[in-house]
Amino acid sequence: SSTVMSTINTISEAVLRDYQITEYRVADWLSRILKIALPENLSELPATLRDGVLLCQLMNEIDSKSIPRISDPSKNVFKLKENITFFLLACEIEMKIPRNKLFLVVDLWENKSFPSVVDCLKELANRAVDGGFSIKLNEEIGNDLPPLSAQRKAELKVLLARLHRSGNQTKVKCGSNVLRMKYQYIAKTNNISEERFNKGITRFQAYYRGYVERLKFKKIVRSGAFREKVAKEIL
Repeated sequence: SSTVMSTINTISEAVLRDYQITEYRVADWLSRILKIALPENLSELPATLRDGVLLCQLMNEIDSKSIPRISDPSKNVFKLKENITFFLLACEIEMKIPRNKLFLVVDLWENKSFPSVVDCLKELANRAVDGGFSIKLNEEIGNDLPPLSAQRKAELKVLLARLHRSGNQTKVKCGSNVLRMKYQYIAKTNNISEERFNKGITRFQAYYRGYVERLKFKKIVRSGAFREKVAKEIL
């Protein structure tokens, strides 16, 4: 869209460089904690983390009681997405990371917004250290990084434009009546009929209720997985 394109044009070389440094620091942090070698070409990092296994192993290193189970890469898609969900719930519940710092499953699984994943991992690293975890991000990384290729710059500009666009959206808390009046005004100024407006509001409320119920279900699944883990340990 034109909005995304205009945002892409605002992504400067300095922003790209800052992201590159953060990505390298996060990858180095993961590598030192898990004692594994990650791809030298960090454009391959999304594929490496995609199944959620390494993310769950990372969280277990920070808090050994935070992940109820880890499904191996041979499992079906739903089980692998469950790995990512368990990681995100641990970030929110155990590590107290706010939701605006979390990424969506599709951000990683479909590589929709890997900068959101990097941003979340950076927040996790800082909160883990604040909680007493000994391994921190290496702030010295950044002086001798290789220059980004033109193709990589173009890819990152698109991804960072999406991240900046969603991050710059103002979140205003207000009552439902005030919110409804606000949207009614927007609808009126855009010549949207009251019938169409009411259908839109009803659809939005249904989507939101669905989101809340899905979140509850994910937490129930996580609790059930923990109970299953405890039962196996006892038996």
